[in-house]
Amino acid sequence: MAEFDLDAYVGRSKALDLFAFPWDDVSHHPVSAEAVRTLRYMQDIESHTIIYLRELLATRAVDDPEVATFLACWLYEETFHGIALARFLEAAGSPVGPREQPAARIPGSSGSRPRGCRSSPRHGRTSARCT
Repeated sequence: MAEFDLDAYVGRSKALDLFAFPWDDVSHHPVSAEAVRTLRYMQDIESHTIIYLRELLATRAVDDPEVATFLACWLYEETFHGIALARFLEAAGSPVGPREQPAARIPGSSGSRPRGCRSSPRHGRTSARCT
């Protein structure tokens, strides 16, 4: 397996050029319901990269400068993929629309707090304290 060249990746990393795409032409090409469903899924995954990154930043992986550099570029690129897919879906007549806001949760948990637990800051993070 070839070694990953982080410097080359960082040098090539950039946002998609959304101005070069003929957005007005999208409506002239029907998109099937199955394709819309798949594109919505892809858009959701790409636009939620920040959530995956948040989880990774809470681990020791971020202590490695190469990992941190890769993650920064990854987030940048994936964000623009999500924007491009959302714009395509809108141009195809199937806009993404607003997302539901998730309930606050304790990092590292399944999202629910046991009775008597509350959040408190600790070392720059939130941790659960149960009484």
